[in-house]
Amino acid sequence: MYTQGIRDIYQKFIMNYPTVSCHLSHVDTGQEIDTLLRNEADIAILVYPYDTIENNALEVRTISIEPMCLVSGLDSDIAKHENLSMKDFKDETLIVSNFPPSHWMDHVHESISPYFKNVSYVNNLDTVIVNLSLNQGIAIWPRIVVQDTQNYSKILNVPEFQYSTRLCAIWSKENANPNIQKFLRFCR
Repeated sequence: MYTQGIRDIYQKFIMNYPTVSCHLSHVDTGQEIDTLLRNEADIAILVYPYDTIENNALEVRTISIEPMCLVSGLDSDIAKHENLSMKDFKDETLIVSNFPPSHWMDHVHESISPYFKNVSYVNNLDTVIVNLSLNQGIAIWPRIVVQDTQNYSKILNVPEFQYSTRLCAIWSKENANPNIQKFLRFCR
């Protein structure tokens, strides 16, 4: 729920279906699929392509295609520049989360890591956030996420960096809750 787009969908849904009781839950990054398969949630919204979505027990709907961007801490030296090229990262560290695993993101990291002085692999997305807030490197995030994290991160203007990701709704095929389909109508 940390993106305005998802909050807007949720708000429209509860306004149109005020008698439907919704409970929002946070699960650790990488645990979304297991949570669905254990029937502990009806639907998950993910802002990155999750490689294990190929599970035949799950349905996936792309809500939107979202641009990715390079981000830094607010007070980092590189954040002071208006326009950057990939060559400007030669003295910077690329911060990469090892979890959740994503072959798609591995490809993105591999394609841009030669532009960086080094790559720092961390255990989770929370550590990426801490490192960014301490101006200890650059990360790659969906633009919709960064728009709501502007208190500690800044989108860097790098015109040659052109990647995107999917915002997805995922649910179990066996889940008969009719409210899933109602919710999905607002995810367009």
